[in-house]
Amino acid sequence: MTIPTLYKPLKDSPETTLSESINSGDTIIFLANGSAFRSANITRLSLGINGAYTETVTVTYWASNYEAHVTRGPDAISWPAGTKVSRVLTAEDIDEIHQYLGDLNSRMVTNGNTHNHTSGAGSQIPTAGIENNSISSEKVIDSAITESKLANDSVTALKILNQTITYNKLASFPRVRVYKATAQIISNDSPTSIIFSSEEYDTNSMHSNSVDNTLIKINTAGIYIINLNVVFASNSSGRRSAWISLPGSEYIASMTLPAINGEETSINITAVQYFNVGDNLSAVVYQSSGGNLNLLALSSLSPYLSVTYIGA
Repeated sequence: MTIPTLYKPLKDSPETTLSESINSGDTIIFLANGSAFRSANITRLSLGINGAYTETVTVTYWASNYEAHVTRGPDAISWPAGTKVSRVLTAEDIDEIHQYLGDLNSRMVTNGNTHNHTSGAGSQIPTAGIENNSISSEKVIDSAITESKLANDSVTALKILNQTITYNKLASFPRVRVYKATAQIISNDSPTSIIFSSEEYDTNSMHSNSVDNTLIKINTAGIYIINLNVVFASNSSGRRSAWISLPGSEYIASMTLPAINGEETSINITAVQYFNVGDNLSAVVYQSSGGNLNLLALSSLSPYLSVTYIGA
């Protein structure tokens, strides 16, 4: 069924008259004054009100208050000048209202009724639920389903098909890996923060290569895994240390090794820690060789620090 057009009514409709006669084929009518209809944007008029016969015309264009372009039905007849013109509620209006309501009712869905969700529109979801596969990815607007719109525990493993959640559908989680591309001189007996001047990746604005570049800043609260790898130049004296440090010289992981004659000293440490937004951390190294000693810059090895979000 085609939904009929419902035409605007006009309470206490004024009347005017045809200023010129028309025959059954005319599609332009001239009125004594149609300003009341034109200003109210009336597009349905009745000709011959109070006569033995009436004709309903549809206005397609108001050229002026005195000229209306109309479409006429198959029963159009000729009308003399002086024929009354008005906007009254006609049998056509009533029939179209009935058709409109009937069509609307056929599109309604009440609880318990079945409904084809793949092609129709309904006002309610049936109690039996939504048909399998009726909601596809192209029918869901990006970002339409947010965490606040899902009830706790509403999405369970049983409701997710195998392989439907792929890597590219997941939001990028916070993670950063930074390094120093050139050797850093570490003074004897002086704990020193590593200057990280380069980034391998940074998904959450956690590091700057030029401002406070010894720090990793936390912008998303949660549990993180932190890994630090450093290599000291060869020297036979003293000891070598590395720490993952929080503000105020609080260390959450550390390792100390003795120097080995003729060999570089490598240290690798890992920690897991909960951080709040605004927290930060750094990597600190120490050596007691008796003089300056280089922290070596080795591709993909030293010095590298990674911080990766693993959960809330």
